[in-house]
Amino acid sequence: AARAGANDAAALRGLRTEQLFGAYQLDEGSYLTLPRVIADDVVLPAGGLRTALATPGGFNAVPVITGTNRDEMKLFQFLDPRLVDKWFGVFVTAKDPKFYDALAYYQSRLWRIRSVDEPASAMTTAGHEAVYAYRFDWDEGGRFLITDLKKLLGAAHGMDIPFVLDRFELFGRLDPLLFRKASAAPREKLAREMGAYWAAFARDGDPGVGGSANLAHWPRWASDGATLKRFDTDGADVLTGLDTIDALAADLAADQSVTAEQKRIITDALSGWMPERAGDFAAAVE
Repeated sequence: AARAGANDAAALRGLRTEQLFGAYQLDEGSYLTLPRVIADDVVLPAGGLRTALATPGGFNAVPVITGTNRDEMKLFQFLDPRLVDKWFGVFVTAKDPKFYDALAYYQSRLWRIRSVDEPASAMTTAGHEAVYAYRFDWDEGGRFLITDLKKLLGAAHGMDIPFVLDRFELFGRLDPLLFRKASAAPREKLAREMGAYWAAFARDGDPGVGGSANLAHWPRWASDGATLKRFDTDGADVLTGLDTIDALAADLAADQSVTAEQKRIITDALSGWMPERAGDFAAAVE
């Protein structure tokens, strides 16, 4: 068995990159089904990450920062021809701006629940207290003629990375429009603050006040209060209150700003991310 394992490992290492990726490639050339995590029961428990996080001693309990951007899904919607029109190969507009925002709101909210509220609460309930959470809200992208990046991208997925690294390069040719000179001063101030918190966390395992008496304290996640640090140029503050799938589904059911058909599209999208709760999402259109 040991010899077979060594031979298998050598064979895998000998594959060309295109051969390895080809095993996961769909007919249309997409790699969306490429496994992102593998529960091998060595690095990741066979029961899955969520079970491990909810189990005392089920994970390496080092200090953790988990966070989300307010408009996570707008990055992907911006690239979706079903939701946007592209003019002359340059300008982009939303086909239905109101629905574009609603679809992004509910999916981004689910993103936060699944990547912040649920795992952070699981860890703290399991006895791990050194958990910190944030929401990134900066949405001051610029506008050029009919393309408004403040509306189309907002605080989209990945937008926090240039701020943490204090290097405003993210979307290539879009960067000069996204990170305008007119917004440089408050943007750079926010980047310095975020960098200070992250540096303090890396150094001490606690972002605290970012090593500066001028910054507000970043509190730990509280399972009974769900405290998130909010980052934006309008000042640092915190968000409190635990969000849940049940609350999201109830809000969608009561939402009168979208049509029944639009609700169906939203529930289908939510169910795609979380099929085990599809019934709860479907109730929103009944």
